[in-house]
Amino acid sequence: QQSGSPRGELIRYTEREQLLLDLLEQGTLLSLNRYCRQTGISRRAAEHLLAKFVRYDIVEPVFENHKFYFRMKNE
Repeated sequence: QQSGSPRGELIRYTEREQLLLDLLEQGTLLSLNRYCRQTGISRRAAEHLLAKFVRYDIVEPVFENHKFYFRMKNE
């Protein structure tokens, strides 16, 4: 890298984490149930991954039509 340029961080994702990110990058709102159905991941594991991504400011929850959805966080 050039001196003075900001350094990025390299983050390695598990297969489950990458699958979630791939679904969210499609730009649509994703519900917890839909995520579980599309991936076959248990609800508990899905909640854990979503909570981790929300905590690290990668994903944000959206409340719409009396239901929570998730989407990639806009910078």
